[in-house]
Amino acid sequence: MKIKFLPIPKAPSNYSFEGQKMTVSYKDKSETFDFSDLPNEFIIDDYKNSPILIVDELELRSSQICRDLHKEGGEIHLVLCQQVTIINGNWTESDWIDSDDYDPNELYIKEVTNEG
Repeated sequence: MKIKFLPIPKAPSNYSFEGQKMTVSYKDKSETFDFSDLPNEFIIDDYKNSPILIVDELELRSSQICRDLHKEGGEIHLVLCQQVTIINGNWTESDWIDSDDYDPNELYIKEVTNEG
């Protein structure tokens, strides 16, 4: 799986990945989502009108977890949310990474600074 992150004020504390499954953790609860049955060339990118995930166990909305899901060439791509703990400032999304390289202690979103 390929993943990237968007900055938002409330998001999961971490994610874990195994094969085509993603486990999302938040406030001592977790929920697993299995993407193995998605057809090739599948896409959901309108998170405001169509929930990407059906969330049962977590105190989060689907849009606080995932903003885009598509399967391209047999590979799943997820645009996930990462919490911004410093409210002031401007933040931008991360680059794409392989889910095997994900580190829950890493801040993938980037703070935008005005230099000059």
